[in-house]
Amino acid sequence: IREYGLEALTNNGEVEPTRHAHAEYYLVLAEEAELRLRGSQQAIWFDRVEREHGNLRAVLNWLLERGEEKESIERT
Repeated sequence: IREYGLEALTNNGEVEPTRHAHAEYYLVLAEEAELRLRGSQQAIWFDRVEREHGNLRAVLNWLLERGEEKESIERT
């Protein structure tokens, strides 16, 4: 499914905008998790971060490839 989706995005010229949107979503999630992991919903957020680990890692790798990790890390 991922390969098909990537091929469709590539054919439509939507890879970069989609990756940017994906990264933005997970950067916002990381910012929220940073706050929530210290609060009363800590267990819920540990589970959520664990479930999203693959996506968070993919975003970090993509940002590293683009040389944008510093700005993103400073943001979170």
